Amino acid sequence: MQKIEWIVYTWNQLVWGKYTVCFLLFSGVWFWFKNRSLLISHPLLILKGSLYAMSGEKGRQTRKDFYTALAGTLGIGSIVGVASAIVLGGPGALIWMLVSGGLGMALKYAETSLACAYQVRSGSGWIGGTMILLGNVRNRVFLSVCFSLCCLFAAFGVGAMAPSAAICTSLQSLFHCERWIGAAVVVSAVLVVLVGKTHRLQQVNAGLLPLVCAAYIGLCIWILVLSRHRLGTLLFAAWNAAFSLQAAGGGIGGHLLSSAMRYGLTRGLFSHEAGMGSAPLAYASHRCEEPAEQGFLGMLEVFFDSFGITLLSGLVFLCAWEKIPVQTVDGTLLMSSVFTLYFGSVGGCLFSIMMILFAFPTILGWYYYADQCLTYLFRGSLPKIVYLFFFLGSLAGGGIFHVSLVWAFSDLFNGCMLIINLFTLWSFQKESIWIGKDYLDRHDLNKCSAKG
Repeated sequence: MQKIEWIVYTWNQLVWGKYTVCFLLFSGVWFWFKNRSLLISHPLLILKGSLYAMSGEKGRQTRKDFYTALAGTLGIGSIVGVASAIVLGGPGALIWMLVSGGLGMALKYAETSLACAYQVRSGSGWIGGTMILLGNVRNRVFLSVCFSLCCLFAAFGVGAMAPSAAICTSLQSLFHCERWIGAAVVVSAVLVVLVGKTHRLQQVNAGLLPLVCAAYIGLCIWILVLSRHRLGTLLFAAWNAAFSLQAAGGGIGGHLLSSAMRYGLTRGLFSHEAGMGSAPLAYASHRCEEPAEQGFLGMLEVFFDSFGITLLSGLVFLCAWEKIPVQTVDGTLLMSSVFTLYFGSVGGCLFSIMMILFAFPTILGWYYYADQCLTYLFRGSLPKIVYLFFFLGSLAGGGIFHVSLVWAFSDLFNGCMLIINLFTLWSFQKESIWIGKDYLDRHDLNKCSAKG
Protein backbone atom coordinates (compact mmCIF):
# COMPACT_ATOMS: atom_id res chain seq x y z
CA MET A 1 0.00 0.00 0.00
CA GLN A 2 2.87 2.39 0.76
CA LYS A 3 4.30 1.85 -2.73
CA ILE A 4 0.92 2.61 -4.28
CA GLU A 5 0.66 5.81 -2.24
CA TRP A 6 4.17 6.88 -3.28
CA ILE A 7 3.40 6.30 -6.97
CA VAL A 8 0.11 8.21 -6.80
CA TYR A 9 1.58 11.16 -4.90
CA THR A 10 4.59 11.34 -7.24
CA TRP A 11 2.40 11.45 -10.33
CA ASN A 12 0.16 13.96 -8.60
CA GLN A 13 3.07 16.32 -8.13
CA LEU A 14 3.90 15.98 -11.82
CA VAL A 15 0.34 16.46 -13.15
CA TRP A 16 -0.46 19.31 -10.76
CA GLY A 17 2.84 21.10 -11.23
CA LYS A 18 3.23 24.85 -11.52
CA TYR A 19 2.73 24.82 -15.29
CA THR A 20 -0.65 23.06 -15.09
CA VAL A 21 -1.94 25.44 -12.43
CA CYS A 22 -0.72 28.51 -14.31
CA PHE A 23 -2.23 27.14 -17.53
CA LEU A 24 -5.57 26.71 -15.77
CA LEU A 25 -5.55 30.24 -14.35
CA PHE A 26 -4.49 31.84 -17.63
CA SER A 27 -7.10 29.84 -19.59
CA GLY A 28 -9.89 31.06 -17.30
CA VAL A 29 -8.84 34.69 -17.69
CA TRP A 30 -8.39 34.31 -21.45
CA PHE A 31 -11.85 32.85 -22.12
CA TRP A 32 -13.48 35.54 -19.99
CA PHE A 33 -11.65 38.11 -22.10
CA LYS A 34 -12.41 36.54 -25.48
CA ASN A 35 -16.12 36.16 -24.68
CA ARG A 36 -16.46 39.44 -22.81
CA SER A 37 -18.96 40.90 -25.30
CA LEU A 38 -21.49 38.31 -24.13
CA LEU A 39 -20.44 36.98 -20.73
CA ILE A 40 -19.52 40.32 -19.12
CA SER A 41 -21.67 42.84 -20.99
CA HIS A 42 -24.99 40.95 -20.95
CA PRO A 43 -25.63 39.27 -17.57
CA LEU A 44 -29.40 39.72 -17.88
CA LEU A 45 -29.40 38.03 -21.29
CA ILE A 46 -27.50 35.11 -19.76
CA LEU A 47 -30.03 34.80 -16.94
CA LYS A 48 -32.95 35.03 -19.36
CA GLY A 49 -31.43 32.41 -21.65
CA SER A 50 -30.83 30.04 -18.73
CA LEU A 51 -34.42 30.32 -17.51
CA TYR A 52 -35.81 29.89 -21.02
CA ALA A 53 -33.72 26.75 -21.62
CA MET A 54 -35.24 25.04 -18.55
CA SER A 55 -38.80 26.37 -18.84
CA GLY A 56 -41.90 24.49 -19.84
CA GLU A 57 -42.30 21.04 -21.31
CA LYS A 58 -39.44 21.58 -23.78
CA GLY A 59 -37.05 22.16 -20.89
CA ARG A 60 -37.87 18.94 -19.03
CA GLN A 61 -34.89 17.03 -20.43
CA THR A 62 -32.68 20.08 -20.02
CA ARG A 63 -33.60 20.23 -16.34
CA LYS A 64 -32.70 16.56 -15.93
CA ASP A 65 -29.34 17.11 -17.63
CA PHE A 66 -28.73 20.18 -15.46
CA TYR A 67 -29.40 18.23 -12.27
CA THR A 68 -27.19 15.38 -13.50
CA ALA A 69 -24.32 17.81 -14.12
CA LEU A 70 -25.01 19.54 -10.80
CA ALA A 71 -24.96 16.19 -9.03
CA GLY A 72 -21.42 15.65 -10.30
CA THR A 73 -20.25 18.89 -8.70
CA LEU A 74 -22.19 19.44 -5.46
CA GLY A 75 -21.64 17.70 -2.16
CA ILE A 76 -18.28 16.01 -2.02
CA GLY A 77 -16.12 18.77 -3.48
CA SER A 78 -18.06 21.80 -2.26
CA ILE A 79 -18.58 20.48 1.29
CA VAL A 80 -16.03 17.81 2.11
CA GLY A 81 -13.41 19.24 -0.25
CA VAL A 82 -13.47 22.74 1.18
CA ALA A 83 -12.93 21.47 4.73
CA SER A 84 -9.94 19.33 3.76
CA ALA A 85 -8.55 22.16 1.61
CA ILE A 86 -8.63 24.59 4.55
CA VAL A 87 -6.97 22.09 6.88
CA LEU A 88 -4.21 21.33 4.35
CA GLY A 89 -3.75 24.80 2.85
CA GLY A 90 -5.00 27.19 5.52
CA PRO A 91 -7.95 29.60 5.34
CA GLY A 92 -6.58 31.14 2.15
CA ALA A 93 -7.54 27.96 0.32
CA LEU A 94 -11.19 29.08 0.46
CA ILE A 95 -10.34 32.25 -1.47
CA TRP A 96 -8.51 30.27 -4.13
CA MET A 97 -11.46 27.92 -4.44
CA LEU A 98 -13.62 30.97 -5.17
CA VAL A 99 -11.04 32.27 -7.64
CA SER A 100 -11.11 28.87 -9.32
CA GLY A 101 -14.90 29.05 -9.49
CA GLY A 102 -14.93 32.56 -10.93
CA LEU A 103 -12.46 31.67 -13.67
CA GLY A 104 -14.14 28.33 -14.18
CA MET A 105 -17.44 29.93 -15.19
CA ALA A 106 -15.94 31.06 -18.50
CA LEU A 107 -14.35 27.65 -19.06
CA LYS A 108 -17.62 25.86 -18.31
CA TYR A 109 -19.47 28.10 -20.75
CA ALA A 110 -16.92 27.43 -23.50
CA GLU A 111 -16.70 23.66 -23.08
CA THR A 112 -20.46 23.20 -22.71
CA SER A 113 -21.47 25.38 -25.66
CA LEU A 114 -18.86 23.71 -27.88
CA ALA A 115 -19.98 20.23 -26.83
CA CYS A 116 -23.60 21.06 -27.70
CA ALA A 117 -22.71 22.84 -30.97
CA TYR A 118 -20.83 19.79 -32.31
CA GLN A 119 -22.92 16.98 -30.84
CA VAL A 120 -23.63 13.96 -33.03
CA ARG A 121 -26.22 11.22 -33.22
CA SER A 122 -25.47 8.03 -31.29
CA GLY A 123 -28.09 5.36 -31.71
CA SER A 124 -31.37 6.74 -30.41
CA GLY A 125 -29.69 9.60 -28.51
CA TRP A 126 -27.03 12.25 -28.82
CA ILE A 127 -23.44 12.50 -27.67
CA GLY A 128 -21.06 15.44 -27.46
CA GLY A 129 -17.98 16.54 -25.61
CA THR A 130 -14.24 16.76 -25.86
CA MET A 131 -13.89 13.34 -27.50
CA ILE A 132 -16.27 14.40 -30.30
CA LEU A 133 -14.47 17.71 -30.77
CA LEU A 134 -11.10 15.98 -31.00
CA GLY A 135 -12.07 12.82 -32.86
CA ASN A 136 -14.90 13.83 -35.20
CA VAL A 137 -14.08 17.49 -35.86
CA ARG A 138 -10.28 17.70 -35.63
CA ASN A 139 -9.58 14.06 -36.54
CA ARG A 140 -7.29 13.64 -33.53
CA VAL A 141 -8.56 10.20 -32.66
CA PHE A 142 -5.71 9.30 -30.34
CA LEU A 143 -6.37 12.33 -28.11
CA SER A 144 -10.11 11.68 -28.16
CA VAL A 145 -9.51 8.13 -26.94
CA CYS A 146 -7.10 9.41 -24.28
CA PHE A 147 -9.72 11.85 -22.98
CA SER A 148 -12.38 9.15 -22.89
CA LEU A 149 -10.09 6.80 -20.99
CA CYS A 150 -9.15 9.59 -18.56
CA CYS A 151 -12.84 10.20 -17.91
CA LEU A 152 -13.44 6.50 -17.30
CA PHE A 153 -10.60 6.38 -14.77
CA ALA A 154 -11.61 9.71 -13.22
CA ALA A 155 -15.04 8.25 -12.56
CA PHE A 156 -13.32 5.66 -10.37
CA GLY A 157 -11.84 8.43 -8.22
CA VAL A 158 -13.98 11.56 -8.08
CA GLY A 159 -17.16 9.70 -9.04
CA ALA A 160 -16.84 6.52 -7.00
CA MET A 161 -14.12 6.29 -4.36
CA ALA A 162 -14.47 9.81 -2.94
CA PRO A 163 -18.28 9.85 -2.57
CA SER A 164 -18.27 6.24 -1.39
CA ALA A 165 -15.74 7.14 1.30
CA ALA A 166 -17.96 10.02 2.42
CA ILE A 167 -21.05 7.80 2.57
CA CYS A 168 -19.20 5.10 4.51
CA THR A 169 -17.92 7.66 7.01
CA SER A 170 -21.45 9.00 7.43
CA LEU A 171 -22.93 5.52 7.88
CA GLN A 172 -20.22 4.76 10.41
CA SER A 173 -21.14 7.90 12.36
CA LEU A 174 -24.86 7.11 12.24
CA PHE A 175 -24.86 3.39 12.99
CA HIS A 176 -21.32 2.71 14.33
CA CYS A 177 -20.88 -0.02 11.72
CA GLU A 178 -17.72 -1.25 10.09
CA ARG A 179 -16.67 0.56 6.91
CA TRP A 180 -16.89 -2.59 4.83
CA ILE A 181 -20.56 -2.84 5.74
CA GLY A 182 -21.09 0.73 4.58
CA ALA A 183 -19.26 -0.09 1.33
CA ALA A 184 -21.55 -3.07 0.76
CA VAL A 185 -24.61 -0.83 1.28
CA VAL A 186 -23.29 1.72 -1.22
CA VAL A 187 -22.57 -0.91 -3.86
CA SER A 188 -26.00 -2.47 -3.44
CA ALA A 189 -27.86 0.85 -3.63
CA VAL A 190 -25.96 2.01 -6.71
CA LEU A 191 -26.47 -1.33 -8.42
CA VAL A 192 -30.24 -1.11 -7.91
CA VAL A 193 -30.31 2.22 -9.76
CA LEU A 194 -27.77 1.46 -12.48
CA VAL A 195 -29.24 -1.84 -13.63
CA GLY A 196 -32.31 0.12 -14.75
CA LYS A 197 -32.54 2.45 -17.69
CA THR A 198 -30.60 5.70 -17.84
CA HIS A 199 -33.67 7.85 -17.24
CA ARG A 200 -34.02 6.29 -13.78
CA LEU A 201 -30.57 7.64 -12.94
CA GLN A 202 -31.58 11.15 -13.97
CA GLN A 203 -34.90 10.92 -12.13
CA VAL A 204 -33.15 10.03 -8.87
CA ASN A 205 -30.80 13.01 -9.24
CA ALA A 206 -33.65 15.40 -10.07
CA GLY A 207 -35.62 14.23 -7.05
CA LEU A 208 -32.87 14.20 -4.41
CA LEU A 209 -30.72 17.21 -5.23
CA PRO A 210 -33.11 20.19 -4.80
CA LEU A 211 -34.39 18.95 -1.42
CA VAL A 212 -31.01 18.24 0.14
CA CYS A 213 -29.58 21.53 -1.20
CA ALA A 214 -32.39 23.52 0.41
CA ALA A 215 -31.91 21.76 3.76
CA TYR A 216 -28.13 22.20 3.77
CA ILE A 217 -28.27 25.88 2.78
CA GLY A 218 -30.82 26.60 5.49
CA LEU A 219 -28.67 25.03 8.23
CA CYS A 220 -25.52 26.81 7.00
CA ILE A 221 -27.24 30.20 6.98
CA TRP A 222 -28.45 29.63 10.54
CA ILE A 223 -24.87 28.86 11.68
CA LEU A 224 -23.61 32.03 9.97
CA VAL A 225 -26.35 34.07 11.66
CA LEU A 226 -25.19 32.75 15.03
CA SER A 227 -21.58 33.65 14.14
CA ARG A 228 -22.28 36.89 12.26
CA HIS A 229 -20.04 38.98 14.52
CA ARG A 230 -16.97 36.98 13.37
CA LEU A 231 -17.59 36.81 9.61
CA GLY A 232 -15.75 40.01 8.73
CA THR A 233 -12.66 38.97 10.68
CA LEU A 234 -12.66 35.49 9.18
CA LEU A 235 -12.98 36.76 5.62
CA PHE A 236 -10.13 39.22 6.16
CA ALA A 237 -7.94 36.45 7.60
CA ALA A 238 -8.71 34.18 4.63
CA TRP A 239 -7.94 36.95 2.14
CA ASN A 240 -4.70 37.81 3.91
CA ALA A 241 -3.64 34.15 3.98
CA ALA A 242 -4.36 33.76 0.26
CA PHE A 243 -2.51 36.84 -0.97
CA SER A 244 0.02 37.63 1.75
CA LEU A 245 3.66 38.26 0.88
CA GLN A 246 4.59 35.29 3.01
CA ALA A 247 2.43 32.96 0.91
CA ALA A 248 3.76 34.42 -2.32
CA GLY A 249 7.34 34.29 -1.16
CA GLY A 250 7.03 30.73 0.02
CA GLY A 251 5.60 29.71 -3.33
CA ILE A 252 8.35 31.36 -5.38
CA GLY A 253 11.12 30.11 -3.15
CA GLY A 254 9.78 26.58 -2.93
CA HIS A 255 7.16 25.20 -5.31
CA LEU A 256 6.20 28.60 -6.77
CA LEU A 257 2.66 28.15 -5.46
CA SER A 258 1.55 28.37 -1.84
CA SER A 259 -0.29 25.52 -0.19
CA ALA A 260 -3.39 27.67 -0.08
CA MET A 261 -3.27 28.18 -3.84
CA ARG A 262 -2.51 24.56 -4.66
CA TYR A 263 -5.17 22.98 -2.46
CA GLY A 264 -7.67 25.73 -3.20
CA LEU A 265 -7.35 25.27 -6.97
CA THR A 266 -7.27 21.46 -6.93
CA ARG A 267 -10.22 21.17 -4.54
CA GLY A 268 -11.97 23.94 -6.45
CA LEU A 269 -11.61 21.96 -9.67
CA PHE A 270 -12.81 18.87 -7.83
CA SER A 271 -15.85 20.86 -6.72
CA HIS A 272 -17.04 22.64 -9.88
CA GLU A 273 -15.18 20.55 -12.50
CA ALA A 274 -14.92 23.52 -14.88
CA GLY A 275 -12.21 22.87 -17.45
CA MET A 276 -12.35 19.10 -17.08
CA GLY A 277 -14.93 18.53 -19.81
CA SER A 278 -17.09 16.23 -17.67
CA ALA A 279 -20.37 18.15 -17.27
CA PRO A 280 -20.74 18.87 -21.04
CA LEU A 281 -21.20 15.13 -21.50
CA ALA A 282 -24.56 15.50 -19.74
CA TYR A 283 -25.64 18.74 -21.42
CA ALA A 284 -24.91 17.37 -24.89
CA SER A 285 -26.76 14.08 -24.33
CA HIS A 286 -29.97 15.48 -25.84
CA ARG A 287 -30.65 17.59 -28.93
CA CYS A 288 -29.55 21.19 -28.25
CA GLU A 289 -31.00 23.95 -30.41
CA GLU A 290 -29.17 26.78 -28.63
CA PRO A 291 -25.63 25.72 -27.59
CA ALA A 292 -24.98 29.09 -25.95
CA GLU A 293 -27.92 28.63 -23.58
CA GLN A 294 -26.55 25.27 -22.48
CA GLY A 295 -23.28 27.11 -21.81
CA PHE A 296 -25.19 29.59 -19.65
CA LEU A 297 -26.54 26.70 -17.60
CA GLY A 298 -22.97 25.48 -17.15
CA MET A 299 -21.99 28.91 -15.82
CA LEU A 300 -25.00 28.86 -13.48
CA GLU A 301 -23.94 25.44 -12.24
CA VAL A 302 -20.43 26.68 -11.38
CA PHE A 303 -21.76 29.87 -9.78
CA PHE A 304 -24.17 27.98 -7.52
CA ASP A 305 -21.51 25.45 -6.59
CA SER A 306 -18.67 27.92 -5.89
CA PHE A 307 -20.41 31.03 -4.58
CA GLY A 308 -23.27 29.12 -2.99
CA ILE A 309 -22.47 25.75 -1.45
CA THR A 310 -18.66 26.07 -1.38
CA LEU A 311 -18.66 29.58 0.11
CA LEU A 312 -21.26 28.69 2.73
CA SER A 313 -19.39 25.50 3.67
CA GLY A 314 -16.05 27.30 3.91
CA LEU A 315 -17.43 30.10 6.10
CA VAL A 316 -19.21 27.63 8.36
CA PHE A 317 -16.03 25.60 8.77
CA LEU A 318 -13.94 28.71 9.50
CA CYS A 319 -16.45 29.76 12.17
CA ALA A 320 -15.90 26.49 14.02
CA TRP A 321 -12.32 25.65 13.06
CA GLU A 322 -10.77 26.79 16.34
CA LYS A 323 -13.47 25.11 18.41
CA ILE A 324 -13.26 21.56 17.06
CA PRO A 325 -10.42 19.04 17.36
CA VAL A 326 -8.67 18.75 13.99
CA GLN A 327 -7.05 15.33 13.99
CA THR A 328 -7.84 14.25 10.43
CA VAL A 329 -8.07 15.54 6.85
CA ASP A 330 -11.33 13.65 6.30
CA GLY A 331 -13.68 16.49 5.38
CA THR A 332 -16.75 14.42 6.23
CA LEU A 333 -15.64 14.01 9.86
CA LEU A 334 -14.59 17.65 10.06
CA MET A 335 -17.90 19.04 8.83
CA SER A 336 -19.81 16.57 10.96
CA SER A 337 -17.97 17.96 13.99
CA VAL A 338 -19.01 21.47 12.98
CA PHE A 339 -22.70 20.59 12.81
CA THR A 340 -22.42 18.68 16.09
CA LEU A 341 -20.90 21.77 17.70
CA TYR A 342 -23.82 24.00 16.70
CA PHE A 343 -26.77 21.58 16.79
CA GLY A 344 -25.63 18.84 19.15
CA SER A 345 -25.81 15.15 18.31
CA VAL A 346 -28.89 15.81 16.16
CA GLY A 347 -26.80 18.14 13.99
CA GLY A 348 -24.18 15.45 13.44
CA CYS A 349 -26.86 12.97 12.40
CA LEU A 350 -28.49 15.52 10.08
CA PHE A 351 -25.18 16.24 8.40
CA SER A 352 -24.45 12.54 7.92
CA ILE A 353 -27.84 12.05 6.28
CA MET A 354 -27.35 15.09 4.03
CA MET A 355 -23.87 13.91 3.10
CA ILE A 356 -25.27 10.56 1.99
CA LEU A 357 -27.95 12.30 -0.08
CA PHE A 358 -25.32 14.59 -1.65
CA ALA A 359 -22.80 11.85 -2.38
CA PHE A 360 -25.22 9.36 -3.92
CA PRO A 361 -26.23 11.66 -6.83
CA THR A 362 -22.52 12.38 -7.39
CA ILE A 363 -21.92 8.68 -7.99
CA LEU A 364 -24.83 8.48 -10.41
CA GLY A 365 -23.80 11.66 -12.22
CA TRP A 366 -20.26 10.46 -12.83
CA TYR A 367 -21.39 7.05 -13.97
CA TYR A 368 -23.52 8.87 -16.53
CA TYR A 369 -20.40 10.67 -17.79
CA ALA A 370 -18.57 7.36 -18.01
CA ASP A 371 -21.47 5.80 -19.89
CA GLN A 372 -21.26 8.53 -22.53
CA CYS A 373 -17.54 7.84 -23.02
CA LEU A 374 -18.19 4.10 -23.23
CA THR A 375 -20.80 4.78 -25.91
CA TYR A 376 -18.18 6.72 -27.87
CA LEU A 377 -15.45 4.10 -27.50
CA PHE A 378 -17.31 0.82 -27.86
CA ARG A 379 -20.30 -0.82 -29.43
CA GLY A 380 -22.46 -3.38 -27.69
CA SER A 381 -23.26 -3.90 -24.05
CA LEU A 382 -20.33 -6.10 -22.95
CA PRO A 383 -17.84 -3.23 -22.34
CA LYS A 384 -20.46 -1.44 -20.23
CA ILE A 385 -21.07 -4.56 -18.16
CA VAL A 386 -17.33 -5.00 -17.55
CA TYR A 387 -16.95 -1.33 -16.66
CA LEU A 388 -19.88 -1.50 -14.25
CA PHE A 389 -18.12 -4.36 -12.46
CA PHE A 390 -14.95 -2.27 -11.98
CA PHE A 391 -16.99 0.81 -11.04
CA LEU A 392 -18.71 -1.12 -8.27
CA GLY A 393 -15.30 -2.38 -7.18
CA SER A 394 -14.02 1.19 -6.90
CA LEU A 395 -17.06 2.04 -4.79
CA ALA A 396 -16.08 -0.76 -2.43
CA GLY A 397 -12.46 0.44 -2.45
CA GLY A 398 -13.53 3.95 -1.52
CA GLY A 399 -14.96 2.64 1.72
CA ILE A 400 -11.82 0.69 2.54
CA PHE A 401 -8.83 2.75 1.34
CA HIS A 402 -7.33 5.54 3.38
CA VAL A 403 -9.09 8.85 2.77
CA SER A 404 -5.93 10.73 1.77
CA LEU A 405 -5.16 8.12 -0.91
CA VAL A 406 -8.71 8.43 -2.26
CA TRP A 407 -8.28 12.20 -2.64
CA ALA A 408 -4.89 11.71 -4.28
CA PHE A 409 -6.39 9.34 -6.85
CA SER A 410 -9.16 11.85 -7.55
CA ASP A 411 -6.77 14.77 -8.00
CA LEU A 412 -4.58 12.74 -10.36
CA PHE A 413 -7.36 11.67 -12.72
CA ASN A 414 -8.94 15.13 -12.62
CA GLY A 415 -5.65 16.67 -13.67
CA CYS A 416 -5.26 14.31 -16.64
CA MET A 417 -8.74 15.22 -17.91
CA LEU A 418 -8.04 18.89 -17.35
CA ILE A 419 -4.88 18.99 -19.46
CA ILE A 420 -6.49 17.34 -22.50
CA ASN A 421 -9.67 19.40 -22.23
CA LEU A 422 -7.83 22.72 -21.90
CA PHE A 423 -5.83 21.86 -25.01
CA THR A 424 -9.13 21.23 -26.81
CA LEU A 425 -10.64 24.53 -25.66
CA TRP A 426 -7.66 26.47 -26.93
CA SER A 427 -7.84 24.77 -30.33
CA PHE A 428 -11.56 25.68 -30.54
CA GLN A 429 -11.41 29.21 -29.15
CA LYS A 430 -12.47 30.81 -32.47
CA GLU A 431 -15.51 28.56 -32.67
CA SER A 432 -16.36 29.39 -29.05
CA ILE A 433 -16.29 33.12 -29.81
CA TRP A 434 -18.45 32.61 -32.91
CA ILE A 435 -21.13 30.73 -30.92
CA GLY A 436 -21.41 33.63 -28.47
CA LYS A 437 -21.49 36.33 -31.16
CA ASP A 438 -24.11 34.48 -33.18
CA TYR A 439 -26.36 34.15 -30.13
CA LEU A 440 -25.82 37.78 -29.19
CA ASP A 441 -26.68 38.99 -32.71
CA ARG A 442 -29.96 37.07 -32.64
CA HIS A 443 -31.06 37.87 -29.08
CA ASP A 444 -29.64 41.25 -28.08
CA LEU A 445 -32.71 43.50 -27.85
CA ASN A 446 -30.70 46.68 -28.35
CA LYS A 447 -29.25 45.44 -31.64
CA CYS A 448 -32.59 44.15 -32.82
CA SER A 449 -34.34 47.48 -32.13
CA ALA A 450 -31.54 49.39 -33.85
CA LYS A 451 -31.85 47.24 -36.98
CA GLY A 452 -35.61 47.71 -36.94
